[in-house]
Amino acid sequence: ASFDPPVKFEDVEKVMNKYSDARFHVETVACFGGGFITPKIIERLKNSELGKRLTVITQTKNAVVNPISLIRESGDDKSTYSTYYQLRMLWNLIRGDTYGAAHIDADQATKIFERIDPEAIINGDYIGLNEKSSHLMDDVENLS
Repeated sequence: ASFDPPVKFEDVEKVMNKYSDARFHVETVACFGGGFITPKIIERLKNSELGKRLTVITQTKNAVVNPISLIRESGDDKSTYSTYYQLRMLWNLIRGDTYGAAHIDADQATKIFERIDPEAIINGDYIGLNEKSSHLMDDVENLS
């Protein structure tokens, strides 16, 4: 399901400006990262007060389609649609992983099936979740 009209970064920014003392977390399974991580947005959030209050995690980069999987239980009316990434991330959370560690494992495990390359903006800094050398990976691993 999607929003009609679609939620855009500018919509989130308006809400953030209204509630200036709150932190926000945006996560999307949308194809093309839902348009939430673009060079323009990365630059706008870098070293800004707004960027320090926002975490964005997308399952795909802005040029990648996010495939949906069909999970069917017995019977015709019990079909569920999800992404491999989302299923793996939820499984990780159920087994007790931190939120960030669940994302990192989902990224690595999903690459067996598809190349969706998640990415994030945390505290105004852009990272690709598969960039293990980044010092920002600690921020992702410790998200809770």
